[in-house]
Amino acid sequence: MPISPRPLLARLLLASIAACAPAPPAVQPWRGPDLRRVTQATPPPQPPAAEPLPSAGCTDLPLPATTPNTRPIRPTKEQTELLVDADRLLAARPDQENDPALRALARARALWSAGEWPEATRVAGEIAIAHPREDAGIVAAMLYLAGLNLLGSQIDPPRPSCHDELVSRLPILQRHYCERGEDRRHPSECYLLYKIERAVERGGGCTLPETLDVPPSVAYARAGEWYLARAVQCVEATRLVRVSPLAEHCDDLAFYAVRAFMNVPDETRAGEARALLLEPGNGMLKSPHIAELPTLAPRRP
Repeated sequence: MPISPRPLLARLLLASIAACAPAPPAVQPWRGPDLRRVTQATPPPQPPAAEPLPSAGCTDLPLPATTPNTRPIRPTKEQTELLVDADRLLAARPDQENDPALRALARARALWSAGEWPEATRVAGEIAIAHPREDAGIVAAMLYLAGLNLLGSQIDPPRPSCHDELVSRLPILQRHYCERGEDRRHPSECYLLYKIERAVERGGGCTLPETLDVPPSVAYARAGEWYLARAVQCVEATRLVRVSPLAEHCDDLAFYAVRAFMNVPDETRAGEARALLLEPGNGMLKSPHIAELPTLAPRRP
């Protein structure tokens, strides 16, 4: 029984993600003649070595004591709708005592009703990671993200470590629910996870860029690989839910990959990025970047 996230949940999560994700190193690409845009070439992030435990200070601490300046937390409309999804799933499976995933989901649901949001969020996260092939897993994953959002932005004071936990757990959720080809059971949720990932990446910039400690050609090559991987992921995510890739700026990512590879120069990889942009089935032929492609030229040595 696939559970689709409510459209407002996406806005809720995307609007509240902290804006101070680490700023990546940046280089200004040599643009060739007559290019009208400038972008940063961003080296790819390193994957986590292991699946981390919840961040200290987020789900492992109780809520602060109520003070005159602290408003009581009330579930939002979006969170309430997620709880309705959980209730429907639990009601449809009366044998939950014999099902560890459903039993845990029932506990998380009861904790939410009792206002025990840190514990409810922690339990939901455990279910999402431990039971990715169960319907309870995807429901718990959405509750987990909503809980991190609540703890990270709606309590007083908010917990920045909940943003750190979201960033560290997001790749795990994507591996569990979104790496099974185009016959995935939860395409809408995968699309939401993709949008959250892009929002986190766009949040960089509260800190100064790191000093570039590699040759420009290496930085451009890394940037090209990063943009190309993101462009492929963008096209796949939008295709699953029949959203125009132009709406998610997949064409920007593919074009920036071409430009970065031309600065290496690596015309083979640039050709792969160019082909992604020009493939009719990818739905990006109306991109304004198509007209800019002929202006790109290899970087002068």
